[in-house]
Amino acid sequence: MTKLYKLTERATERERATVDKLLETGALVLSFTASNAAWLDSKPDGFKDIPRFAGLYAVNREGQVYSYPKFHFRGRILRPHKMPNGYLRADLNLPGEKAIQQSIHRLVAETWLENPKNLPQVNHKNGVKTDNRVENLEWCTAKENIQHSFATGLQRKRGSAIVQVDLEGKEIARFPSIREASRKLGIKHQRISNVLNGWGNTLSGYTFKFAPFS
Repeated sequence: MTKLYKLTERATERERATVDKLLETGALVLSFTASNAAWLDSKPDGFKDIPRFAGLYAVNREGQVYSYPKFHFRGRILRPHKMPNGYLRADLNLPGEKAIQQSIHRLVAETWLENPKNLPQVNHKNGVKTDNRVENLEWCTAKENIQHSFATGLQRKRGSAIVQVDLEGKEIARFPSIREASRKLGIKHQRISNVLNGWGNTLSGYTFKFAPFS
């Protein structure tokens, strides 16, 4: 169904830019009231425009992403989606473009944290990938991010011991490495690795975890 819009003389610069993008996508612009101006520019308290998506999306210090009202669509807080690597993402829809997936922790950092050294990556201080509070985030180098992931147990050195456990948490067997577990159990190396890294939960009624450091 074609949506129709029209600009009025009181239209804001943001409204005009939005309609220009709609025209580029082939939308027919016929009906758009100036009374929508304040409504379109509204957002809840505590939210700040994401620099790369100003006027379209905002984020608060807790990691909630807000989508601005778009014509007759009300503004709303987006539901986050968990990615295979354990991080949370938001799906952003831009006028005339396909939806793009953005890591929420990076959106928070770009919006709320200064980055005078232009560092390339964002680190979760407590190692919890879903904790996107601005207080838990920091800009870092790739090397610092890797070092921190080992320090918090998010990554283990190649050959780290792993434990096979049942769904009640009881240990079944212990292996010196993923490779050895794969060989003895006849399970593909990648499937075990996926479970260890949070990309899956169980395998045939049991799961795996890294053995504690001794």
